[in-house]
Amino acid sequence: HRDLHSFPTRRSSDLKETFVITTDVDIRGESTHLYSGIKWKLKSHQPINAGTMVKVVKTDVGVMWVEAL
Repeated sequence: HRDLHSFPTRRSSDLKETFVITTDVDIRGESTHLYSGIKWKLKSHQPINAGTMVKVVKTDVGVMWVEAL
């Protein structure tokens, strides 16, 4: 049994960030987004094309998981 509080994962209710991506985003996390002075890797389970408005659905350490709006 893992203590869920030991992993710094935030849900979308904590981070209501939406923005337009400037590069394609997919599961590999090769795109980045600067937020609060931190360069986050962007990942998505579904490929998203550059120019799409996205919302953050989950964050892991240094990673924002996004979905198209």
